[in-house]
Parts: sequence; C-alpha cells; structure tokens
Amino acid sequence: MRKRGIRRPNRHVRRLASGQASTYIRPIDAIGPGDSVVLWCRVSSGPQDANGNNADQEAELRAAVRARGGTVVDVRTYAGTAGSADAQLYRAANAASRANAVLLAESTSRFARHPEYHPKRRPHLRAGFTQLHDLRWVCGDVTLVTLHDPDISWREERALQSRRGQQQKGNKGGRPTKREHGYKKRLRRLMLSKVFWLSKTGLSVRRIATILGHHPNQIQRWRDRLRGR
Repeated sequence: MRKRGIRRPNRHVRRLASGQASTYIRPIDAIGPGDSVVLWCRVSSGPQDANGNNADQEAELRAAVRARGGTVVDVRTYAGTAGSADAQLYRAANAASRANAVLLAESTSRFARHPEYHPKRRPHLRAGFTQLHDLRWVCGDVTLVTLHDPDISWREERALQSRRGQQQKGNKGGRPTKREHGYKKRLRRLMLSKVFWLSKTGLSVRRIATILGHHPNQIQRWRDRLRGR
C-alpha cells in the first residue's frame, strides 16, 4: 500500500500518453486513381494563415492527389487550434461524406492534438486516445488520410513543414547571404531614382509599390524625401 502524501514518479504517464494515430487514420497510399478527395488545411493562428501556410498546405496536398490520379472536389481551411476546430472539421467531413470522398490532411496534428501540447514547452505530445476517439466520432465513417505517416514523430513533422514552406515560397532556408559594404545606400539611391521617374508618370503610391516590390509606406517616405520634406 502506497503511503499517503507520496507521489508516484510515473503519475503523469497515462495523462500524457499518445494514441496510435494509424488505428484511426490511413496513409496517403489509400488514395488511388479516380478517388474523390476533400482537403483539410489548418494552421494554429491568423498570422500563419496570412503568411500563406494554409495555401502552401493546399498546394502540396493537391500535388499529392494529382500524382495518385485522384480528384480534389472541395477544400476546407481553418485558422485556429485543433481543439477549437471541431465545428469546421465536422462540416468538412460532411462535405466528404456527401461527395463519397476521403478527407486528406498534411499530418495527424492537423486533425487532432493533445490538449496539453505546447510548441515550446511540450512539443513532443501527440494526440492521445481520447482526442483520436473524439476525432473519429466527429468525422463519422469518413476515411481520414494524411500525406505523411500518421505516426510520424514531432521532429520529422516540423522538418517536413519547414521544407514545404520553403519549397512553396521559393526560399532556400539558412542564413541570408552577406551584403557588400554600402549595399543599403546604393539600393536606396537606385530606388529613389526609380520612384522619381515613376512618380513623374502619374502613378499612385500603391501602384509604384507593386512595381518595385516595396511597402507603400516605404514608397511614400522616399517620395517625401525627394520633395525635401
């Protein structure tokens, strides 16, 4: 008999245990030629959505479906935590059910997360039995599929997400290359010249910003400098 007031060293093991996602979710190989697919894309916050992460997911999933001969019939996106996505996920599953389609996401964490997951303090926590069971209840008899292995580790998943973002946005990753001394001054001089001549043609600040690839506020500051303000 355990003495009162003494805590078991493994008292949190069951609470933090991960479930076997592959019991509920199938890998991408489940999609074959002629299959209908509904895409489910989710990011955790609005800024991530504004940065194009949902769009990146959609592009990657579409390419994977196309490579297997399937057809994308609908796309559902959501910006928010997995715990708050039940209503949107239910609608996505209903759309898949009506179209006799499978529901495809990038990875298991797009469908469900452990309630105590934290990206910095507890990144290793995966969806537990309760979350996976609730996911199955929300989605009913719709086949759930993930692009990556449903049981992938959190480190592998993060690496694949970074690679996906770089490929879709055309970035190479790593540190930026070092510029030569005086680079910013030369760039500013060149931009001032371009802003001067484009302004002479009567173009608006926003149009000039689109042409030069800079923020409208920066273009306005350069125009003010040219006017001697």
